[in-house]
Amino acid sequence: CPQTASIAACFVASRGLSYGGKREKSGDQVAPASNASARRSRTNIASAAYPTLAAAFPAVAAALGDDAFAAAIDAFIHAQSPTVVAPNDLPAAFAQFARQQRLSPSWIVDLAGFELAIATAASGVDVAAQGVDVLAAIPLDSRADVRFEMHPNAAMWTLSRPACDALAAGRPTLAELIADSRTSGPLTLLVAAQRGVVCFRVLERAEAAMFGPLWRGDCLSEALNQALADDPTLEEAILSSFSAFAERWVRDCVVIAVRW
Repeated sequence: CPQTASIAACFVASRGLSYGGKREKSGDQVAPASNASARRSRTNIASAAYPTLAAAFPAVAAALGDDAFAAAIDAFIHAQSPTVVAPNDLPAAFAQFARQQRLSPSWIVDLAGFELAIATAASGVDVAAQGVDVLAAIPLDSRADVRFEMHPNAAMWTLSRPACDALAAGRPTLAELIADSRTSGPLTLLVAAQRGVVCFRVLERAEAAMFGPLWRGDCLSEALNQALADDPTLEEAILSSFSAFAERWVRDCVVIAVRW
């Protein structure tokens, strides 16, 4: 489709590549044949990287299509040359490369970032977490100063509707979660893992409004002020539901410690 073609062109044009993987110099000069060995080496590295990146970014691969995704990997490998990225570091390096290219549409970059967050959560180690009873132990006069320590492998991402549709198409196990959301607009998704199990949840507006500032390290009063400054209409929903939000975060091991 035209959109897929434009994405592939953005990848390869930014590195002076043709779809066949040929490197071109400025102007109309073609790289000499002495570079054939280097091109073959990059092609071999790209072929080896493809399975790893296809497994880490199935939704991105499906959205781009086979040819454009392969072209993206080829451009990525060329950008790393002469450095060879370790296999375990390939997903993070590829996601960073995608951001640096400022791809259009921008949701491809966000989708790659979210899929990297999934891979990071899946490969992370378990972290000891406090129980829900810690919330009841917070003194009343200290609640405004409460800060939440988040699980290092958890992440929150807001994806546009096209990115959500691509995510559902590329990762069928998430299709029902996205379909059950109550909005046709962007979705804020939470990903976390504990004991090797990766869990996903869609955050409603009030929960997402509070979770974002708390995620950045704000204390409870700062997070509330920021959330209401962004959207004053959420005040009732936040005040009536925040205790339930906090209990869920602790129970799901998204929050591993509560400090005041």
